[in-house]
Amino acid sequence: MNGLLAGVIWIVPSVFGGGIQIIMGLVSGFAVLLNAIMLNSHPREHVTWDMAIMIFSVLTIVIGGGFVIGLVLGLIAGILTLVQET
Repeated sequence: MNGLLAGVIWIVPSVFGGGIQIIMGLVSGFAVLLNAIMLNSHPREHVTWDMAIMIFSVLTIVIGGGFVIGLVLGLIAGILTLVQET
């Protein structure tokens, strides 16, 4: 099962091609940044902004995971923010 998942993760970016992959990366990165700013501006709504950050971080799997470190850091930040009490 892990091999199948790994294969899908590496095949999907080649299907989309370079241009669309770059655009998707920029949109996902901008969305994570915007949601992080909103999280900082409106800390009482941290669950909403946190879930958006995690969703856009997971969507980066399609484009290669932000060199994987973007995916990992986004998920770690999302989990830490989600369990944090305000």
